[in-house]
Amino acid sequence: MIFPTPVVLTTQMHVWYRLGGNTKEEDLQIRNLFDLESKIDKEKRLFQINNAITDKIIDAIQPVNNEEELLEEIKKIPYSSMIPLVVKAHFNLSEWGDANAIS
Repeated sequence: MIFPTPVVLTTQMHVWYRLGGNTKEEDLQIRNLFDLESKIDKEKRLFQINNAITDKIIDAIQPVNNEEELLEEIKKIPYSSMIPLVVKAHFNLSEWGDANAIS
């Protein structure tokens, strides 16, 4: 995606979404992959991390092809506090209590 003007990050923010599983077992498995003290074989760890990133992140963002589609995805986020300020500013979004209140 190409933005018409560069987006400059001037603040830090907590990352609300993270790489995790849909079940407790899957979440524990992913957390163990990032625990470098776990006894998972290096090649197996890299393979499984690659698969997790592909399944959880790449597949989720592939349907987004332009800013309009990105805005539609942003509107599905339940709380405005989960959206970085720079994104809110870019899309001229005001605060809201839930995704249904976005105009």
